[in-house]
Amino acid sequence: MKRMVLIGFLLLSLVLVFCISKGTSEETSGPSYVGSKKCKACHKEIYKSWKETSHVGAFETLSDSNAVENKDCLPCHTTGYGKDGGFVDTSSTPKLVDVGCESCHGPGSDYKKTSIMKDIEKAKAAGLVIPTEETCTECHTKERSPNFDFKKYKVEGIHEIPEAEE
Repeated sequence: MKRMVLIGFLLLSLVLVFCISKGTSEETSGPSYVGSKKCKACHKEIYKSWKETSHVGAFETLSDSNAVENKDCLPCHTTGYGKDGGFVDTSSTPKLVDVGCESCHGPGSDYKKTSIMKDIEKAKAAGLVIPTEETCTECHTKERSPNFDFKKYKVEGIHEIPEAEE
């Protein structure tokens, strides 16, 4: 009898542990954000030129005000805020602070492999976004960026652009 009670208790414990861990899982249903440093591995020159833009440090521009607490600011000053697997806070998602590669190119988990990135069409099919003016104007609105000029900033303000994206 004691053995049956013990086995029942162990089974119940396993079920509870499984249910609790399932409820706190951070799994996403779609592609996930990998962070800009993953992109750097293959795109060193692009990463280097991106590091010289104002996109790096976008989160820091919020730190002198209550804007960090303002959830309306975070989508344009972080990577993937409000999206499945995107920025949550500086502790749990530090790799998604600032406007990173995936802010414009979409979550990279499904297209990050070299075998996929070698073929731009495969990469796009796997979720790579080639940014357009509409991509940029999600954040660079007339109210927030009155001097934003897509054609000018495409050449000067983002990063070195590979031939495949021109």
